[in-house]
Amino acid sequence: MRKILNKIIMFAVCAVLLSCNDWLDVDSSTNVKGEELFSKPDGFYTAVNGVYRLLGDVSLYGESLTWGLASVIGNNYDESKLPEKYANLSNYAYDKNNNKALIDPVWESGYSVIANCNYIIENIEGRDSSFFPLKQIEKDMILGEMLGVRAMMHFDLLRLFAPAPATHPSGAWMPYVTTYPCHSTKHLTVDEMLECIIRDLEQAKKLVAAHDTSTLDKYSASMQTVNLRFYATSTLTAGGNFFGMRGVRMNYCAVSGILARAYQYRNAPGDGEKAYRSALDMYHFKKDRTWFKWTDWYTMEYGNKYIKMWDDILFAGYNAKLYDICAATRNMGNYFCYKNYKGSKDLFGDELSDFRYKKFIAADGSSTRWEKNPDKSDATIEKNQGPLAPVIRMSEVYYIMCEYLAGTENEADLKQAKVFLKELKTARGSTTALDNLTAKDFLEVLYNDMTREFMSEGQTFFLYKRLNRPIYNGEQLKDMSRRWVLPRPYSEDAYSNL
Repeated sequence: MRKILNKIIMFAVCAVLLSCNDWLDVDSSTNVKGEELFSKPDGFYTAVNGVYRLLGDVSLYGESLTWGLASVIGNNYDESKLPEKYANLSNYAYDKNNNKALIDPVWESGYSVIANCNYIIENIEGRDSSFFPLKQIEKDMILGEMLGVRAMMHFDLLRLFAPAPATHPSGAWMPYVTTYPCHSTKHLTVDEMLECIIRDLEQAKKLVAAHDTSTLDKYSASMQTVNLRFYATSTLTAGGNFFGMRGVRMNYCAVSGILARAYQYRNAPGDGEKAYRSALDMYHFKKDRTWFKWTDWYTMEYGNKYIKMWDDILFAGYNAKLYDICAATRNMGNYFCYKNYKGSKDLFGDELSDFRYKKFIAADGSSTRWEKNPDKSDATIEKNQGPLAPVIRMSEVYYIMCEYLAGTENEADLKQAKVFLKELKTARGSTTALDNLTAKDFLEVLYNDMTREFMSEGQTFFLYKRLNRPIYNGEQLKDMSRRWVLPRPYSEDAYSNL
């Protein structure tokens, strides 16, 4: 574990020297001494960009934590058609060697990201704000981003490698690492881990707020349109390219959404309301700024251009080779085929107008969300969406608000929850009638819609783990008893008593 935590990967090409669309597309890397790297602001830019490139790796959000491992164990796919490397994983035989080869890199890469975040944090905390061209707002943005990434990475590792709070787990499970270099690791309980995660996210939210929510035409111009959030930065008026592409950076919207997700997952007394308040903050942030919208479904219907629904993404991993990575997993007769895709309609019922049914499932059952489809999509838009691996969407913010309101036993709250869910489902082309549902029935409709929304984006497993109930994906209930916790690498267990 100490070897993993002390692994620093820095990318030596400074973002300010790259074109606006290529700042995450560098391939060259080298080790740079800390005192040299951080002697100029450009060094921080290089280090920060290196962290985001690590997040987009196949062992993290470029595959495993989105359309790969997390979706396989989330029961999204037909086991009989899975690519060879995932075949045994669908049976939850975690200890088989080929599955360990998929699982161990998630832990190792996750803690490598954390080590890099800590390296940057330790080098920026004592730095005077005058060191940076944009002074305090720039220092706070970088520090806030790295705290947010550190928290998010710990959180996703916790959700995979430790039991859910709903099961009232005992014992210590994993370390929350805040220093570099790390000479020892003390394992914490699930509650202690979540306390650290939430603390970092709360601080991160405050730090990035000034850049992302202040005068939009000065600092956060890159938050105003989907094009600016995900690929174009040339129109920025302050700071240059490093301050663009906020959709693949730990921005204010992302931190708020992940904070709400963490409170909801912990679910201690009062956490439901805290999750709701953080989600509601994002809702008002969206509502008060006309630039944030749901995906244009009219265009989706007649052009099939927006297969990643990027209008809705709050934060995404980035990997310029994502299409090629997806294609490489296919082999003769094996591919990622959704369960119940055109046979059983249990998941979608009679709502065949739902765009998640019509547009995200190809005729052979495969996912069109990840594979290149040049015959049906605009080449430019497809190219710019292609590298994105969605981590959290605006739809999840709505789900968090709905779940809390439906559980308060207040009729006015339930009514408001129905308004929120109606808005979301209408944006997805769904026509479910909600008006006469009881709170209990409404929650079942809500969980069904979440299952539709999370297909092949890695969140189905976490949804049902949080609820501690069998996974449902439209075909059958999958009993997950003793299957919720992935085994830690052997190398980690060797240090578990430190």
